[in-house]
Amino acid sequence: MAKTDVILIKKVDGLGGEADQATVAAGYARNYLIPQGYAIPLTNANKRRVDSLRDRRQKRETEELNHAKELQGSLGKLILNIRMKTGEDGKMFGSVTSQVIAEELMSQFELALVRRK
Repeated sequence: MAKTDVILIKKVDGLGGEADQATVAAGYARNYLIPQGYAIPLTNANKRRVDSLRDRRQKRETEELNHAKELQGSLGKLILNIRMKTGEDGKMFGSVTSQVIAEELMSQFELALVRRK
């Protein structure tokens, strides 16, 4: 099976993130990654393009980290009350999931969170 090297220009699950180099099957690159805009072929000219992609990725990751730190600081000061049904012996029915926490943050503090981030 023929393999080829590509440079990812978007995040692809199982392969890597933006500006990463990956070795994939030639057909996968030719029929899916390149036409869908997820990757470009690895050539000398495209290697230079990787630098700008890495800079863009680094800037985005830095912004996301700063945003997460700000959010951590503001969430650390909140007290969230969650009411759940309990049995006669005080044991709770069900569990507190990330969805329950996100809903309570929205209802109590009007704070919307993306659960997976």
